[in-house]
Amino acid sequence: MAKEDSNDGRESTICVNMSAGDLARIRDQMANMERGLQDLESRQVALLKEISSLIAGFDRISAQFESMIAAHSQAAAGVGGLNKVQEKRLLEALSSDLITLGPDEPTKEQIRTILEIMRQVSDENQGYVPREVVINRAKDLKITGAKLEDILHRLTRAGALTETEKGVFRLL
Repeated sequence: MAKEDSNDGRESTICVNMSAGDLARIRDQMANMERGLQDLESRQVALLKEISSLIAGFDRISAQFESMIAAHSQAAAGVGGLNKVQEKRLLEALSSDLITLGPDEPTKEQIRTILEIMRQVSDENQGYVPREVVINRAKDLKITGAKLEDILHRLTRAGALTETEKGVFRLL
């Protein structure tokens, strides 16, 4: 039974009758929802570990690729048929920014930082992450504009988050 003040200052009483069976069903539903939430949280942890593993894999591949470029550059320098202009063009093509396998180290650190910000905001907002809050907190860390959008796009593409509605993210 609950008492409530009405607008005119009088008290009114609300009475809800529920059977023990109804209460048990509600408790069961709440327990099922709690288990579902725990399952989602464990899947989120697994996905974040997988993302970290993928980033480490990209680092290894990138290092191997750089090693191959260096070896190829040395071999190309020894080829008598290439003049200096051709050699320079070859080296530029092999080391150009058009060939990238993953984010550079500062970008990886910024991704980790944005992900941590989003985890904190998610905890504060029942799992939801308003875009404006992320923008403001990222701005404090000097991560703004196109860089922030690139990071959000990478996280979305990697399956770490989704935009549930315009301007609201949810970590997966």
